[in-house]
Amino acid sequence: MKTTQNAIGLILLFFTINNVFANDIDILYERYWELFINNPGKENVDASLALLNPDGSFSDLDYTSTTANLSIHLTRLKNFGGAYQSVGNAYYHSDSIKTLFYTSLQYWITKNQTPGNWWWRHIAYPKAFAPALFLMNVEMQIEKPGLFADAIDYLRWAYLQNTYMSGANGADKIYGAYPASVLIKSDSQLKEYQDKIKALMAVQNKGEGIEADWMYGQHSFYGRQLYANYEHEYLNSILTMLNICKGTIYNVSDSELAILDNHFLNGNQWYVYNNHEDPCQTGRVPTSSLNGRFTHTLFLLLGLNTPKKSQIAIVQDRILNGSNAASKLIGNRMFWRFDYMIHRRENYYVSSRLTSTRTVGLESGNGEGIHNYYGGSGLNFLFRTGNEYDYPYFKIMNYRQWPGITVEQDDANLPAVDWGRGGPNGNAFAGGVSDGFTGAIGTIYSKRRVKAYKSWFYFDDEYVALGNGITESRGSASVFTTINQALQKSTIIYSENNNQQTVTTASGSITVANPDWILQDSIGYVNLLPTSNFKISSDNRSGTNIFTVGIDHGINPTGATYAYAVYPNSSTASIANNKVNLPFQILSNTKIVQAVYHKTLKITQAIFYTAGSITLANGKKVLTVNAPCAVLVKDTASTYHITIGNPLCNSSNPASIVITMNTPLTGIGITWDGTISSI
Repeated sequence: MKTTQNAIGLILLFFTINNVFANDIDILYERYWELFINNPGKENVDASLALLNPDGSFSDLDYTSTTANLSIHLTRLKNFGGAYQSVGNAYYHSDSIKTLFYTSLQYWITKNQTPGNWWWRHIAYPKAFAPALFLMNVEMQIEKPGLFADAIDYLRWAYLQNTYMSGANGADKIYGAYPASVLIKSDSQLKEYQDKIKALMAVQNKGEGIEADWMYGQHSFYGRQLYANYEHEYLNSILTMLNICKGTIYNVSDSELAILDNHFLNGNQWYVYNNHEDPCQTGRVPTSSLNGRFTHTLFLLLGLNTPKKSQIAIVQDRILNGSNAASKLIGNRMFWRFDYMIHRRENYYVSSRLTSTRTVGLESGNGEGIHNYYGGSGLNFLFRTGNEYDYPYFKIMNYRQWPGITVEQDDANLPAVDWGRGGPNGNAFAGGVSDGFTGAIGTIYSKRRVKAYKSWFYFDDEYVALGNGITESRGSASVFTTINQALQKSTIIYSENNNQQTVTTASGSITVANPDWILQDSIGYVNLLPTSNFKISSDNRSGTNIFTVGIDHGINPTGATYAYAVYPNSSTASIANNKVNLPFQILSNTKIVQAVYHKTLKITQAIFYTAGSITLANGKKVLTVNAPCAVLVKDTASTYHITIGNPLCNSSNPASIVITMNTPLTGIGITWDGTISSI
């Protein structure tokens, strides 16, 4: 009797579990149906039918091509299915449209068109095909079970190859296969996808997905590559599936959802300013136009009721409303996995995008990004309104004068950086230090015969840029440091020996020895080195005016230097006053250390390229480090707040770095020997 009761209990448990599976899969089915159902107009369907051949192909498509995008075939199938299933449509439950759907679907599966680029068959076609199959699945399972089975196999094929399964590619391949497993009610397959999705959501360490600094990388074949375009493809697929799985046994936990929260809060919201995005993030096709998928993925994330939903709502307000948002994002972040710093204030945004032996800049590939060779060589994009780099900027810019870079201005063809090949810098030193509000970043730049020690120091109303050791041999043209190249929005005014002058398009390019300052579009540039030769340009390119300002170091410089400050939101009066009353002091500009002290904020920032020392602003205290590092010291009354970063990152990560100062200090881990405090 006891055995019989146990057997009954097991049977009941079996039915209960299977009933849960069935109910949850039914929920997935209903949500997919709502996602896929469409009601195309009769004119749309008729236009496709007019192109349909008796064998199921379409007369306007070349099925023998290895380069053509034939997704339109699958879109037409979806429209046939949508017309058949939509009450009120002229083709609602039409046997003729159903038969033509079967014929065209059979042609597609039998042909199995496979372009030369793997992406089409692995990702694009399954994603485009799933809605059509879903809409007609009931009829097919009854009337064409063999064709239905072949269609399921078609959707699952790419996923089962178990290739290209990282980042956005992995998310897209699961996205394409998922509906097939819902249709055949496979609990085991859905559980497998669940585990794969969790793995893709986890913090990665190879530049394919969300990294430990909360930025996103993709195509990191030759070094970690920032890639917002693939980031939003990844997020769209992941978040769409999670919304479909919400409330079912195939969902993920709150701790896993918190990873996506942190990605938005600590990563991708940082590179959006005033309805524009940082071009450093945009890969093969650089742009500042904010991708519409950003707002869509935020909408999907908010639909999940994640642990930090209230904070994500604030992010959504910032992205949608820009300068009119209720809360502004202010601060400084060092994204160390990508040699990337972002500095934000309420009325401006600026970033430094370096590369090292660990990272690459903007790639090229598939015929796109052919001018991206220097797209990571110390890019320094500055937004005030957000419109500084709008279309057609990246179509007409000088690709040897990306904002911030120091390169030769020759006319030789630049190498392509296909999929990041040739994208890394020749030196491992690239990184900085941030206390969350201010920060400094520096690099030993080495690329295409040019070497330079470059750093940026970010404060509140201004930032300072220093360069030293700028050297090239065997060059044929001048080496030029571009301070900025942007769309010209106003008259260009500059001061030379306190005499204000203007640059017009008719003036073209002029060279000014030791100018005081330059002003364009309310952004002021202050020269801090009296030996500098500035080049200022107003060029009309294809009907659009481009403003450029930079420093000409001449042909084959040896140890050239520069120093300048940038003041967003300036006027002629304020920039002239800032030139005379600088609130900061340059402590050092050498190949050992570059350092700046801000008098108002009482902050010292230093980039040490080697072990070395600097004398602090009071002229008495000396700060010494025993290894390359970046140091930020904030003096508040009798307390020093010291923040340190390792610009070599995982290339050389010491267990400790020792800082010494010739003054008595107390605190955890500090020793005083009567002369020196060691931290």
